[in-house]
Amino acid sequence: MPQRPPQRAPWPPFPSFGPDGGVVEGASPEVNTKQRRRTKKEGFLLPRSSAPPPALWRSLPPCLTEGEGLGPRRRRRAMVDVFSGRLLLDRRGAAVEAEQALENKVVGLYFSAAWCSLCREFTPLLADFYAELVGVREAPFQVVFVSSDRSPEEMAASLRDSHGDWLALPFHDPLRHELKKKYNITAIPKLVIVKQTGEVITDKGRKQIRERGLNCFRNWLEAADVFQNFCS
Repeated sequence: MPQRPPQRAPWPPFPSFGPDGGVVEGASPEVNTKQRRRTKKEGFLLPRSSAPPPALWRSLPPCLTEGEGLGPRRRRRAMVDVFSGRLLLDRRGAAVEAEQALENKVVGLYFSAAWCSLCREFTPLLADFYAELVGVREAPFQVVFVSSDRSPEEMAASLRDSHGDWLALPFHDPLRHELKKKYNITAIPKLVIVKQTGEVITDKGRKQIRERGLNCFRNWLEAADVFQNFCS
């Protein structure tokens, strides 16, 4: 009796790439199993998130996406409320009260890690942007570093040696993982610009800084509903 030829395994789908060059989680096993593998788009994968897919949330009725009927843990909270009672760290490791540091400011959540070469490339550019905007022009802007480093020592060394004079979530604070899920962070580096409500102004902060420099901040400020005398 003739033997049946072995079935050919299906071709794996190609990975998807985000608009700012990061690799988006896709179905390709080869890409997803090597979380820090560099691709032709120069992005670095983070571990797969357990957050629900965006398509699911888009399909929910408006009342549910606004938080009604989802219980108190799912309701929208202001950015200051998200950090309520928490301490942030400055680049020297000193504790700073989050509410006071972030109140009435445009906030940039910077998802990054020392092991990521693209992060090491972008961080000095962000540091120059921050120094000019905040140090010289006194703009209502603050960056919060959300680390994907492998240890608190690695995070502390990176923050001290290569980051700007902004703030960071402590390594062991569980809010780091909550923010990655909330803002669907699957690749780094990622700079998400948010309002005081926590609503996203843009998740392409890195791309806009590289292309437009300081000029992009005026658009962020107008969208953020933050009132403060500021001249660019």
